Amino acid sequence: MMYDDIAENEENPTKGIIINHPDGKDVYGGIKIDYKGRDVTPENFLAVLKGDKSGVNGGNGRVLESGPNDNVFINFVDHGGPQIIAFPSSLLHAKDLLDALTTMHTKKMYKELVFYLEACESGSMFVNLLPTDINIYAQTASDPTHSSYACYFDQKRRTYLGDVYSVNWMENTDASDVDTETIASQYGIVAKETNTSKVQQYGTMTFTSEPIGNFLGKKKSSVQAATPVHIEDAVDSRDVPVHILRQSIELAETAAERR
Repeated sequence: MMYDDIAENEENPTKGIIINHPDGKDVYGGIKIDYKGRDVTPENFLAVLKGDKSGVNGGNGRVLESGPNDNVFINFVDHGGPQIIAFPSSLLHAKDLLDALTTMHTKKMYKELVFYLEACESGSMFVNLLPTDINIYAQTASDPTHSSYACYFDQKRRTYLGDVYSVNWMENTDASDVDTETIASQYGIVAKETNTSKVQQYGTMTFTSEPIGNFLGKKKSSVQAATPVHIEDAVDSRDVPVHILRQSIELAETAAERR
């Protein structure tokens, strides 16, 4: 599920290419998107999670078809606020997300479920809401009252390529042995490295001693980890438009561009 408004955007100087790391390789080519554009909605997202084919509208109709012996991993990245996370044209409320996760548990759609959430105030989606006895572990970029932070400003594209939390957990995964590094150890590393927001964890902790590979999958031999870059340009996600404008003015070469 991806809005898909970046690769061919008129402001993208490298049409058809998306990177998420300074001087990084293309991460867009060859991906398969089941729901894009106007089909990226809270209703479709929840229907996909619950395995409800009759509840989806648009896209290719695919939904989760997991069972009681499957591990499920969910990664959600967007804007957020107190007990809400954003979709392109609407919002998903914490209660509706928790209702869907509870339905998944009732329908025995997983053995263990890991949910990584990147958004401002993302902790508010789970704090005092997510039960500890339904085998769901949630990790969030920030606590219930603070923003997450953008990073990796790209001068050519004049935008930020990532978020500190997501950059840290993804680059840690790339550099680690997913068969030995555990959920708990990754949390410890990412929480320490993400010094711009307070990474949180909620829900069931009893299986955090399992390897992250049990949820993220095994690495392909062709995958090469990007060389980590020390993050020095992190900015509050809510201030990103201001910082992009400021950077664009500084990079402008003509009076016309400065306007």
